[in-house]
Amino acid sequence: MIANWIQLWLRHLLRFKLYTFVNIAGLSLGICAVVAIYIYVLDELSYDMFQEKGDRIYRVNTVTHFDGNENSYSTTSAPLGEIAKSNIEGLDGVVRVFGRQASFQLIDSKRGPATTDKFREEHFFLSDPSIFKIFSFVFIKGNPESALKDPTSLVIDRDIAIKYFGSVEGAMGSDVLFEGHRPLTVSGIIENYPYQSHLTIKMLAHFDHYYSEERPEIQQYLRTDWLYNPVLTYVLLKPGKNPFLVEAELNALKDRHADERVIKGVTLTLQPLQDIHLHSDFSLAEEANNMRDVYLLSSIGLLILLLACINFINLSNVHSLKRAKEIGVRKVLGAQKSSLMVQFLSESSALVLVSFLFAFTLLAMILPLINEITTKHFIIEDLFSVNLMIGLYFLFVATAFLTGLYPSFYATRFQPAVVLKGIQGHRYTEGVLLRKSLIVFQFTVSGTLVVMGIIFLQQMDFVRHKPLGFQRDHMLTIPLFSDTPNSILGGGVDGPLRSRMNTFENEVMRNSAVEAVSLSSALPGGGAVNALVQTEKIKAEDNVFIAATAVDYDFLETYKMELLAGRNFSKAFGTDHVQAFIINEQAVKTFGWDSPAAAIGRPIELLNKQGTIVGVVKDFHFQGLQQPLRPLILEVSAGKFTVFSLRLNANDIPGSIHWIKTKWDKLFPEMVFEYHFLDDRLDLNYGREQRMVNLMKYFSLLAIFISALGLFGLAAYINHLREKEVSIRKVLGAHASDVFYILSKDFLRLTGVAFLLAIPISYISVRHWLDTFSYKVSIGPIPFVMGGALMLITVLLTIAYEIIKSVNLNPVERLRNE
Repeated sequence: MIANWIQLWLRHLLRFKLYTFVNIAGLSLGICAVVAIYIYVLDELSYDMFQEKGDRIYRVNTVTHFDGNENSYSTTSAPLGEIAKSNIEGLDGVVRVFGRQASFQLIDSKRGPATTDKFREEHFFLSDPSIFKIFSFVFIKGNPESALKDPTSLVIDRDIAIKYFGSVEGAMGSDVLFEGHRPLTVSGIIENYPYQSHLTIKMLAHFDHYYSEERPEIQQYLRTDWLYNPVLTYVLLKPGKNPFLVEAELNALKDRHADERVIKGVTLTLQPLQDIHLHSDFSLAEEANNMRDVYLLSSIGLLILLLACINFINLSNVHSLKRAKEIGVRKVLGAQKSSLMVQFLSESSALVLVSFLFAFTLLAMILPLINEITTKHFIIEDLFSVNLMIGLYFLFVATAFLTGLYPSFYATRFQPAVVLKGIQGHRYTEGVLLRKSLIVFQFTVSGTLVVMGIIFLQQMDFVRHKPLGFQRDHMLTIPLFSDTPNSILGGGVDGPLRSRMNTFENEVMRNSAVEAVSLSSALPGGGAVNALVQTEKIKAEDNVFIAATAVDYDFLETYKMELLAGRNFSKAFGTDHVQAFIINEQAVKTFGWDSPAAAIGRPIELLNKQGTIVGVVKDFHFQGLQQPLRPLILEVSAGKFTVFSLRLNANDIPGSIHWIKTKWDKLFPEMVFEYHFLDDRLDLNYGREQRMVNLMKYFSLLAIFISALGLFGLAAYINHLREKEVSIRKVLGAHASDVFYILSKDFLRLTGVAFLLAIPISYISVRHWLDTFSYKVSIGPIPFVMGGALMLITVLLTIAYEIIKSVNLNPVERLRNE
């Protein structure tokens, strides 16, 4: 019997090729989409799961309560980790980690530089030696017990070893010159750290360099200050230790050693390591927690699969009508309803299995595209992981059950006495309400995704083109040396280096391609470090912290920023570098002055630097548009400068960059020449949002394609059933336009209902996403009009072919046997 069923099923599929193609194609695309999302979600949920002691590792976060505002940070002060090691019994270890850039050069310990090339690495970390006792590393060369014991040690991963030394063996024991003056020796080589880690570790050096790279007075400040918090601190709890007790002990430790302002205004909290990637939402950060994206993508994936299943159910229902006589004959010959249901369930399950195989093949083919969109690193082997296989099994069972149960129940309800008489009206009207409801649901989902995708695109276009209050085009930025959060404290630039920097500025300005050049401690749009501020009304004990950036005299001119009151910094005054400040409009409001003009001449103190306000600059966005405009203070402080900004004209930019490089190499032979364009760096602020927009674009197109595919198959069959009706209408004098209207009006009406439902759903859904931006587009009628037009065009194109076939039908051919 089973062999007979298989033979009948294959014969049936080959006979009705359109039905077979539409069903397999739609379901395969839906399954491919949901599996792609599933592997993405699995990857997101796997972050830091490889850590052997991950269930006992916690990151110490800082929550501040100053000036009536609460802010949270993923970092702490440096003294906390040092003191916690020996003062809290519930810990098996503490490690401090400080991420920064690193510039270095390969050297021969006996003969000096081994190459004139200099390099800069982004994923460079300073840490305590205890990092290897807390986190899981695989050592290829070296010993984790001694790898960072010596401050001159350097641990690198396999990729870095091959990149710079040619091989793992060649790297071990080799020397590099760190920051142009400090030799380090490769003492250990680790396997590439899994990218499913919230820390991207490529190079590790001793934490002592956190202090040694600074001036003596700043070193002392970093060792003792409990408020300045740029350091990541992790604790390893003893087995069974309650994290809430450790959290209380950390706060008690802080209260014993810190000053009064920290005791009153700072709280330390513990965050489980495996929650960091998906559940981190910190103040002033450009990116909020990623769990929202996981929920959104999971919901979209399930909806797309549901659309595909609805296609399958709809087509199976209407197609089962073609088998009505077969079912009637089987029932007359004694077939039981249960055996017929088993047959139909088996057939649908087999079709689902074929769709799974096609979906899996398609997924393997588009894996590079998925990696490009999601910035992941999936490989073919990931498609055969145990977790994915288990998930696919349950997905197959659920899909087969969902797509096969109702069609099999529907088909086996046919009454032999009715279907064997060939009553056409029964065949057409049976289940029509369900089919219409499913079509409405499909296009509601499709319309919602399309409208959301359009608004997402509008928002990304908005953030790219919104005036930010400064020049963003043709701005070439060149880091002077590795940027670190400590640049706010100064000390990176001494007198001789400042002289070379001035010479470089004068040299490049001789080139007509360079319109302006300046220096600063941070770039516009890249954020700024907060500093303690005092004014006439704000005292030190008020603990008011304002973002501050060190800029050169010509910074405002270079970036074409607008002054609202007062004057710009000027060398002519002779004292601007020691006692002048420029603030923005938000700072004027924060400090309680009535207008920009009223702020001029007012005294102000920033990090123990006393001076007066000489100018007020128009507000500009020194952070991404996820953050609101905040108060900002500008000062002239050469010791804090980290980056050059050059405004170029559009003529021969590649040639201009090459010429600038020659000047750089001449004046800064020990430094890396690495440039970026400011607009490219600004785009990095919206990397996660851009990935979501790209995904929405593909998923909305996929959803509407799957819906159209199902509609095409359904329209083909329903128009086939109505051929006699159309023929009679034509014989009675109906015009082609009348026939087209009659056949299309039901589909257009259903599309209209679906779109009306999609409007409020898409509006509510997209509002949640837009709320992650402080500056966003207003939701007007255009996205809804465009979405409705796209749906209408899609429906008309989908059903047009089959309707035109019916319109051109020769009534004689259809009615000659009546």
